[in-house]
Amino acid sequence: MIIARSEAYREPWQQGLEQRLNHATEKLLALTPAPGRGKRQIQAESDRSAKADAILQAHNVVGLLSYTFERQEQRETRYIGRGRSGVDRPTRGIVTVRYQITAVQRQIVAIADWSETLGWRVYVTNAPTTELSLEQALLVYRDE
Repeated sequence: MIIARSEAYREPWQQGLEQRLNHATEKLLALTPAPGRGKRQIQAESDRSAKADAILQAHNVVGLLSYTFERQEQRETRYIGRGRSGVDRPTRGIVTVRYQITAVQRQIVAIADWSETLGWRVYVTNAPTTELSLEQALLVYRDE
């Protein structure tokens, strides 16, 4: 059995990891847009966590990214019924809740550990070392 690490094999994997991290960061930040016309807001914490976890799993970066969020409340008082306001007119309070992802952080240690596993290949041969040296075996198996 031959275990070898190839930098040429590692580079595309490293670039792919970087792209996945960037895409996941962009999607997490776009998940909670600023309030405005036509912009859907996440109003339940369970929805926020489910959607964020789905993004992390889709990009295969679970444990490599973390995010912080805040709960924003907007309170509004409205009159009950139609017509103008009056001294004795009853009111009701409306609370609108919104969850906002404020920052996405990279887990540097976890990313470094993941990067260390990239580029390794395992080759198995039944040829004895007297007939096939390590360099020859690598060249033969790389050409396949």
